[in-house]
Amino acid sequence: FLQLATDVRCSAPRGCVRICLGQNGFGDGISREKIRIAVPSKGGILDDTKDLLRDVGAELRISNPRQYTAALRGFEDVEVWLQRPPDIARKVRDGTVELGFTGYDLVVEHGGESNEIVPVHEDLGYGQCRLAVGVPMKWGDITGMEDLSKHLKNNSERPLRVASKYSRQTKKFFAKSGIKNYRIVYMDGALEASTQMGTADCIVDLVSSGVTLRENLLKEIE
Repeated sequence: FLQLATDVRCSAPRGCVRICLGQNGFGDGISREKIRIAVPSKGGILDDTKDLLRDVGAELRISNPRQYTAALRGFEDVEVWLQRPPDIARKVRDGTVELGFTGYDLVVEHGGESNEIVPVHEDLGYGQCRLAVGVPMKWGDITGMEDLSKHLKNNSERPLRVASKYSRQTKKFFAKSGIKNYRIVYMDGALEASTQMGTADCIVDLVSSGVTLRENLLKEIE
């Protein structure tokens, strides 16, 4: 199976999805007959992962889409779990699975304070995106984090409400930008609508093309 991982590295173009290993190596201390790996359970990332595995001779077989386990053809000692990407990062960290395919944003967010998740292959060529700050388009004079910081200093009556599910990364980025007067409003979906609904002033979320931001009257700032 480790040779398979090497083959994946050699065949992959650049992108944002990683193969990750727990810092303590294989397993959680419990003896198992099979190696457990986790892949995204649905969507484009699952399709791209299946294509990548097939290209290196390890076809992913999903016998029932309603179940959460699968198999790799030719690798009888491997058990595949179909999981939500955030759960993959957590399960790799705690040793429930040995290896996982998940986004780097989730590795950073859920990797623990001591880097308990080790990226084995750092770029698999798909899932391209970036973590960005989105503010309302009507904030015409704010084009970057420096502008946002000045705005907060001049309007310090209440903290900035930042909608995000990436609280760890948001805190680090805002600290680096010198912004202190804010609070995170945790949301797990539909972040782009939060500013129009009045539940947040801005958002921190993954951005690919930026179309969804613009459709919700938001703009990305540097």
